[in-house]
Amino acid sequence: MRSNFWRSLRFSAVASSLILAAWLTPASADVIYNGGAPDQGGQIYSEAPGVVAMSFELTSGETDITGVNWWGGCYPSATSTCGNTSPTFLVDIWSDNGGTPDMVLDSDIVFDANQSATGNLISGPGGWDEYSYSAAIQEVTNLSAGTTYFLSIQETAGEPSGLWGWETTSSAPPGAFLESYDPSEGTWSGLPEQLAFNLTGPPAAVPEPTSLPLLCTGILFSIALWQRSRRSRATGGRSK
Repeated sequence: MRSNFWRSLRFSAVASSLILAAWLTPASADVIYNGGAPDQGGQIYSEAPGVVAMSFELTSGETDITGVNWWGGCYPSATSTCGNTSPTFLVDIWSDNGGTPDMVLDSDIVFDANQSATGNLISGPGGWDEYSYSAAIQEVTNLSAGTTYFLSIQETAGEPSGLWGWETTSSAPPGAFLESYDPSEGTWSGLPEQLAFNLTGPPAAVPEPTSLPLLCTGILFSIALWQRSRRSRATGGRSK
């Protein structure tokens, strides 16, 4: 009987450890908007003072933004610094004004985006080196589901003019569109391309581990059975 008790207790301890490990493991940020994967087909210049902005819409329950992932290319030349240092970027979230960016709702200067060379070339042999980027931004809250907003990513330092571009995608969500700003005219105009990026939100809430109280109850029940067995043996098997 004692061996059965210890076997039950060991099982309960292992189960408890697994549940606690799952409970204490930090949740990762969730992708709340997938704007499409890079297709190595091309890139659009987005360097100061010019800027391009992609539209997006969030779904119900996913309206807080905490990070951005995107893809871009640097031209492989002696003047390119991408192989050693990430360029500096200005990441803005805009409101919509009838199909063009209107007011900046959030603005973040990213001095050192997480940059990783993918090993791919944009536009084929002799083209641009492809990099993936990610950055945390100041949390943007209280956005409205089903409403058009814009994301702009502008390279502001690190690459000479004409040597960094935001990469295109052929898998953007239906209805997503690209706007380009002409600083000399002060106007926005549409472009036929779409650009690769996704948005992340706060980590998913970890549910209350309701199984822990049940597990504790099982351990206590096992101990009670063991104590009852001991009393039974001590009295010669007669119930008290």
